[in-house]
Amino acid sequence: MNAAQTNTFAVRLESGTIEVYRNFEKFKAFVTENGCDGIFGGRLLAVRSKESITFYDWDSFDVVRRIDLGQPLKAVHWSEDSAKVVLALEDSFYLLAFDGAAVDQAVAQGVLGQEDTEDGLEDAFTPVDEYSEAVQSGLWVSPDCFTFVTARGSISYLIGGKVLKLSTADKKQHILGYDGKQNRLYLVDKNLNIYTHRLLLAVIAFQAAVLSDETSKAEALLPRIPESYHGKLAKFLELNGQREMAFRITPDPDHKFELAVALNHVDVAREIAAEQESSEKWRKVGDIALQRGLFALAEECFRRSQDFNSLLLFYSSYGDQEGLQRMAGEAAQVGKFNVAFEAYFLLAQPDNCIDVLVKAKRVAEATLLARAYAPSRLAELTALWTASLAEQGLPFQPEDISKS
Repeated sequence: MNAAQTNTFAVRLESGTIEVYRNFEKFKAFVTENGCDGIFGGRLLAVRSKESITFYDWDSFDVVRRIDLGQPLKAVHWSEDSAKVVLALEDSFYLLAFDGAAVDQAVAQGVLGQEDTEDGLEDAFTPVDEYSEAVQSGLWVSPDCFTFVTARGSISYLIGGKVLKLSTADKKQHILGYDGKQNRLYLVDKNLNIYTHRLLLAVIAFQAAVLSDETSKAEALLPRIPESYHGKLAKFLELNGQREMAFRITPDPDHKFELAVALNHVDVAREIAAEQESSEKWRKVGDIALQRGLFALAEECFRRSQDFNSLLLFYSSYGDQEGLQRMAGEAAQVGKFNVAFEAYFLLAQPDNCIDVLVKAKRVAEATLLARAYAPSRLAELTALWTASLAEQGLPFQPEDISKS
């Protein structure tokens, strides 16, 4: 059927002849040069041959454009405004932009019937992109959005050059239509069961604006979108480089925290970390605070997350002995003996270093350390070492290293 004139349609006869009717009366009949095994309506009359498609003008029946495809064509889907067309092939589909004004001008000037335009007007169609999806059923629900069902049962839509997934069908389904008032996409399976999926035109328009970098337009559309969609849209915005807007609209505290960290919104990140009392979040806030030179906040975050390695680096970098002393004691209490030992060693406190090694059941190292730094404790530690070996059932006796 002609998309511009609803009273015009075409049929293909068994002989390959194409008959065009207007107001249910035969208007034209013709046979194509390259054969015909299928026809499709729309802004132009599309005639399919083995591995090509030819578009004809509905009035003059001149060739508007002949396109070689390389594989059989399954369907032709025109957008509502006839500015775009999808050519669905066996295992992929093409998106083309159509220049209706250039075609109308060429028809009016009689250019299409000339010999040098055997393949039609080159500027009639402009390739936009190719997509590796096998379209089983498709429908344009707006001038910018093409919905389709793939051979694998994925219900998706194409917008702004990107394919976004709407749902998955467990049975083979075909698109029946779209109700803009209800914002519902309707599908049917072979048993005539009806399925429906919600697809908001406001969401489609918002995503199209984002993909076109029309930020102000996207902002204006937000009030029309229910808050229940904001979480999904926030992730969409993040994936498409709009982190700031995603940060403002996301209702998910975890997602807002990650965005706050990425955007260096330290105050917001700290508030969320405090609300959730998450060690991991405190550690991340500490890292960005340190990068920004917010040392008091960084210290608070590392202490609340018990990130003793960061605290060791933090305190030792500018010689905070009081901080090192406090951190070493806290680390030893929770079993972070390596950090505690290094802190005490930096503070030149061999007795505390020895105590940490003993607590960590590394008595041999404690004894050797005592020989070098605390000889007065050597006898005590040699006895502990002997008892430790006996406790483990080992037939060894430590030598008297005090005389060596």
